[in-house]
Amino acid sequence: MNCKSALRVVDSVVLYRDDDCDGWIAHSLRTDQIGIGVDLSRALADLMQAVNQIMQAASEDPSLDILRDAPAEIRQLAKRSKPLPREVYEVAYKMVSGQWPDEMEVHFQGGGKRLSYTADELELTH
Repeated sequence: MNCKSALRVVDSVVLYRDDDCDGWIAHSLRTDQIGIGVDLSRALADLMQAVNQIMQAASEDPSLDILRDAPAEIRQLAKRSKPLPREVYEVAYKMVSGQWPDEMEVHFQGGGKRLSYTADELELTH
């Protein structure tokens, strides 16, 4: 699939702690792109920007395929993860789209290093 035929991806994302970056990773299950952030909303916002960039590139080069499954271990992690509250996605979306006030800080942190979250049916568009 390329962006000329569809500028919208409905995706599932798994978010997990990463000790190397001392933060959170948001990993797309349909595009295998990642976002990194100090908290859940910033990792998700970073992922949205990454997917938007690849969709932009695919809209300019129809030979690029934006869909690529995440590795099996990430897909397994998603199956064991807790649901992410929809509000975290909504804040991340507002951050990316410029609708979130710069002076208002929000810090969504999960509990514990082994905890992971999943968000389903996220619409990622270009």
